Amino acid sequence: MEKEKQMKTMERRHFIRHPFSLPLAYKVIKPGLTNGREDMRSETVNVSVGGLLFQAKHPVEPNSTIAIKMPFEDRMFNVKAKVIRCVNNSETKFYDIAV
Repeated sequence: MEKEKQMKTMERRHFIRHPFSLPLAYKVIKPGLTNGREDMRSETVNVSVGGLLFQAKHPVEPNSTIAIKMPFEDRMFNVKAKVIRCVNNSETKFYDIAV
């Protein structure tokens, strides 16, 4: 029983997360809880090879597709990403959005 409990709480991520703050703009492509007409501004909390986490003022429905624009060094990255998780962070009063 204890081993079964440990397996449920095991980390499912495959890549190490790196705390890293970069400005970004995002727009919901698939209808969700946030209006998809204009770019919303935010910044990353952490990044990994498999995705990133950022905070937002408004929730975005999991499984929504978003377009992200993010500058890094002398380039602008434009990517589409699937929202995996959106959780209300009671400490920051923002939504933590994982893609």
